[in-house]
Amino acid sequence: MKTCFAYYRTSTATNADSDTWERQKTTCEAWAKRTGFTITGETREVFTGTEDKRPGLAKLLSEIQPGQTIVVAGSDRLSRDLMVQITLLAKFTQMGVHCVDAGSGRSLTESSDPMARALTQMQGVFAELEKSQLVSKLREARNRASAAAGKRIEGRKPRYLSKKLVDRVKELRKKPAKRKRMAWDHVSKVLSAEGFKNSLGHAIDKGILRKNFKRIKKEKLQIH
Repeated sequence: MKTCFAYYRTSTATNADSDTWERQKTTCEAWAKRTGFTITGETREVFTGTEDKRPGLAKLLSEIQPGQTIVVAGSDRLSRDLMVQITLLAKFTQMGVHCVDAGSGRSLTESSDPMARALTQMQGVFAELEKSQLVSKLREARNRASAAAGKRIEGRKPRYLSKKLVDRVKELRKKPAKRKRMAWDHVSKVLSAEGFKNSLGHAIDKGILRKNFKRIKKEKLQIH
């Protein structure tokens, strides 16, 4: 029996509340059925695709064995950033782990076929372009809405980013006298123990915490 592991990713908690998990799962299961594979494990991760170091993926790679296969619904589920995508695929190849794009049915780690390598790189380029265009459109829409309202309008914030959470993080990150400020990974663990979770019921990722609080400070956003 041929087995594989499915990796599902979305960038934000807002997307995680949509049907993205079911869509990715359906695509991967359809590929497995066509090719005679059985999916024996699934990893769902809410994490930005601009970084290659992710808790869920790191755990998966620590458990997978050389010669085994990871299936993703599309190469953009690894990352829409071409360089991050290439970095991850190089790591898989070095470990002897195969990675398959279920949507197209292509291997993303097969290095013996120049055409396959070129197609993977081209797909990464277009995924990165698509993301850049989407970000630009959203920014322009917010700018138009801000101009019409006479005040700054921002996009939807993650549901867990409440005033209560913001205040608690400020307490945890306050620098003690003659001691270092609490590290973000420790902040995430403390928050989790206190019941502050993401939409999947997991600890809020330290990178997401850091990014959002920097944005709040920079843009002086009001959290309710």
